[in-house]
Amino acid sequence: MKKTYLIVILLFILCGCSIGKPQTQNKQFFAMNTIIDVTVFTKDKHVLNDIQQKIIEIEKLMSVNITTSDVNKINSNAGIKPIVVNELTYEVIKTALKYQELSNNSFQITIYPLVKLWNISSDTETIPTQDQIAEVRQYSNTKYLQINDEQKTIYLTNKNAGIDLGAIAKGYAADKIIDILNDKGIEHALISLGGGIQAIGGKQNNEPWVLGLENPIEADKGYFATCEIYSGALVTSGDYQRFKVVDGVKYHHIIDSETGYPVNNKLASVSIFANSSINADAISTATYALGLKEGYSFINKLENVEAMFVTHDKQVYITEGLKDKINIVDKGFIINEIR
Repeated sequence: MKKTYLIVILLFILCGCSIGKPQTQNKQFFAMNTIIDVTVFTKDKHVLNDIQQKIIEIEKLMSVNITTSDVNKINSNAGIKPIVVNELTYEVIKTALKYQELSNNSFQITIYPLVKLWNISSDTETIPTQDQIAEVRQYSNTKYLQINDEQKTIYLTNKNAGIDLGAIAKGYAADKIIDILNDKGIEHALISLGGGIQAIGGKQNNEPWVLGLENPIEADKGYFATCEIYSGALVTSGDYQRFKVVDGVKYHHIIDSETGYPVNNKLASVSIFANSSINADAISTATYALGLKEGYSFINKLENVEAMFVTHDKQVYITEGLKDKINIVDKGFIINEIR
């Protein structure tokens, strides 16, 4: 059985203000394997189309599922030749490698061979064997990835290696949307890309956006907490987003490169608050993989980054700079302290 949540954080936008003023524009569309929802306050009638075209451009470059994408070309030519990629793709790969180093390999784009093997999004109720995992795990390694800054080429030196930008490309897309809005002088906007939210300037009445965070334990119960945000990015990673259950055991989509199995720790979710979406996207995956204590320590070493951790027993751990912005509305969840 497989259950997929396309909109992870933005269960509700609790605006508390009237919608329908002439300058309020909204568009919802499907891209990058998720539902994208954009709300902007502007008189520019073309901005939503510009945003959609930019998202489509990034998807065509970075989707592992599009045969003509840079990512697919890199993977298809593994062990054969380097591939010259678009500057956008190159920028994302370089950023991914930065966060791999920062997180001590907890975030890796070269995890793709294992992701492909597990195929969590499929409807098949099977899992790989230990021998299959051991065989594939050796190729999910950055040592097979070569980059050339001068020529802007990416080369996988082993034919069995591969990359996947799915854990960072949406964050990059959100940041590019912000660039478009800034260029047009738009001061109030809210963008939802699956598990990520990017906000600009709060609401028109200078109040913050109030977001509902989905219950990661019992998704059918709606949101368990709300968060106030004016500007910045909010991204959540967790074991409840994409998974399947085989013989009563739940297997989710975040794979541990060390073991070759889905990350197994006490965390149900990690929500990251940062200045940019690409940073929040990469950090959320890395922090979830690190687990509660190591993840909490990792966040405290980063500037302008805050986090909220939720464990399977409904304990909530919030970094210091975020405590006054989170309101727990489901009293089954208890705020706790790291010991």
